[in-house]
Amino acid sequence: MPDPKRKNNRVSLYCLVTTDGNHGGHSASATLANLSLGGCFITCASVPQPGEQFGLSFTALGHDVKAAAVVRWVQPGLGYGCQFMRMDLRSSQGLHGIVSRLRGEYMPMPEMVAAED
Repeated sequence: MPDPKRKNNRVSLYCLVTTDGNHGGHSASATLANLSLGGCFITCASVPQPGEQFGLSFTALGHDVKAAAVVRWVQPGLGYGCQFMRMDLRSSQGLHGIVSRLRGEYMPMPEMVAAED
C-alpha cells in the first residue's frame, strides 16, 4: 500500500552499497534495504548524522547506480534513510529500471530525476 507521506514509494531490495564521504570521511560497505526513485534506506551499525552528504554506488539487476545523497533520518544501530541529490543520466536510467522491474510495471521516465554531469 502506498505511503501518503512519501513522494516515491519504496521497493524492497537487499544488495551491497558502497558509501564514501560519511563514516568519518572513509569509504564503507553496507546493505541497501529498500529503494525508491528519491532515495534509499541503508543498514549499518555506525550511522552518519542527519544532513551529512556523501556518495554511494550499488549494482542491482544489471544496473550500476552512482549518486550524491544526503542523510535525512537515522535509526541508531540500525541504519539511515537518505535522499538522492544528484546522479548522471545513466544512473538515473538504471535506478528507474531497477524500481520499475521490482514493481513489475512500466513507469515512464521522470523528467527531472537526472542531472547531466
